[in-house]
Amino acid sequence: MTGPATVPARISLSRDQLAALLAHHADVLASNLQTDATTGLPERAAGLGRAAELLGLHAEHLTAEKECPPVAELLDSMLSFRAPSGPAVLPAPVDQTAEITRLRIELGKTLAKAAADRCADYAAGLRDAADIAEQQRQFEPAFGARKSAQVSENVGILRVAEELRRRADEVQPTERPAVDLPTLAAALDGFATLLATSSRDWGVYRVDAWLYAVICGWDCEQTEHDKTCVHGALEEMQEQHGWDDDTVAKARRYRAAVRTLIEAHQDGAQQ
Repeated sequence: MTGPATVPARISLSRDQLAALLAHHADVLASNLQTDATTGLPERAAGLGRAAELLGLHAEHLTAEKECPPVAELLDSMLSFRAPSGPAVLPAPVDQTAEITRLRIELGKTLAKAAADRCADYAAGLRDAADIAEQQRQFEPAFGARKSAQVSENVGILRVAEELRRRADEVQPTERPAVDLPTLAAALDGFATLLATSSRDWGVYRVDAWLYAVICGWDCEQTEHDKTCVHGALEEMQEQHGWDDDTVAKARRYRAAVRTLIEAHQDGAQQ
């Protein structure tokens, strides 16, 4: 009786073989999604069916006689990629819910540090204003009514400076932690990966849809568009959840800020 075949540590694939392997994987995923669409919750059927169609189209592009630009870019990047010897940067968590919770906590801590730093800057500005106010006091000799007015003005200035310092003490944190932008970017990037790879339908519930809009974005963000691109998803969320135009604009603005931070961190890490 022979034992199980030994799986080689490394294998070599031609470009066509890699494309065929990816196409097969896309077909399997599409089949699973199509099954879920027909047997799962009715409200998820449309989204799952659309995802299955896109995966099927992706498989067709991978096995077409002529490579389209997105497929060529994908294969080029995979064939030129050199995997590090260490573990993956973000291993797939066993419990995605726990991992999402952990990232939310980490993100909250980083945002709290940023808020504390802004408070510290505000407090410093108030103290500077208090110092400037005190410099406006008058000490030249004065007599009669002018002397009384000068004393009153100086007392008023001291009271203003005292009030400014009191307000500074109210907002001044006990510590002044620096804003750790790389950590914030890594947390957002990891959070986006978890959302994008989760089997959860993020468009069903209002809160989920808003979270996905900010972290991942419903709009197509590809520089070159093809048949695999999905357009109008954010507008569908707007209609489904009753968002007004200002809310949609805010979602796009927040998503742009998140994307800029993540891409800046990624570009900096590559340099």
